[in-house]
Amino acid sequence: MSKIAVIYWSGTGNTEAMANAVAEGAKAAGADVSIFTASEFDPASLASYDAAAFGCPAMGDEVLEESEFEPMFSACESSLSGKKIALFGSYGWGDGAWMRTWEETCKGDGAVLACDSVICNDAPDDDALEACKAVVDHAFNQQNAHKIFAETIDGGRSVGLMKKLGMKKELMAAEPEKYAHGDYEGNERQAPAFFYLDKDMTVIEAHYAKTIADMPLAEEALAKIK
Repeated sequence: MSKIAVIYWSGTGNTEAMANAVAEGAKAAGADVSIFTASEFDPASLASYDAAAFGCPAMGDEVLEESEFEPMFSACESSLSGKKIALFGSYGWGDGAWMRTWEETCKGDGAVLACDSVICNDAPDDDALEACKAVVDHAFNQQNAHKIFAETIDGGRSVGLMKKLGMKKELMAAEPEKYAHGDYEGNERQAPAFFYLDKDMTVIEAHYAKTIADMPLAEEALAKIK
């Protein structure tokens, strides 16, 4: 069982909601998870965790919160080399520059960014929270997570980008001339599904995902086919 720390700072409650979702997803994935605010976390204890998820919103001129989070994180930097980490946070302006700067800092420290960061504009909507829940299962468990944004457009929250949590590339590929993508039907943002077909293209089993992250790995699918 992986031992994971979730450490965050939140001024408005937005990043706190994301931290709680990360912790919830970690527990659901079977991890031994502990959640701390920046003022509660002892940087000296970081070495005792297999991985850590750090959360901080953009502050001021797109920087980390300077009174509590930044000093705590700076004290952690000497322990980040080779450590699996994930970053998350909310922002109210700008274009996410604070997160890009933070990622570069972590890379310079030798940290292993287990997935692209999860960021949201203002309060996280349901899809952003689902993305946070998937961080541990799809990053620390090596399931190739990709960046997911949640954006606020015209006052209404919606998912701006939902880059699907990817399956590993296999040595099989559909022949484009035979399996061209058809027109979208229904709501293209609905939860995905996975179908097993026999050689006659008959569906022999169907998996209807409950969330965007609830999909079988390529290895699992190939093992079942074999």
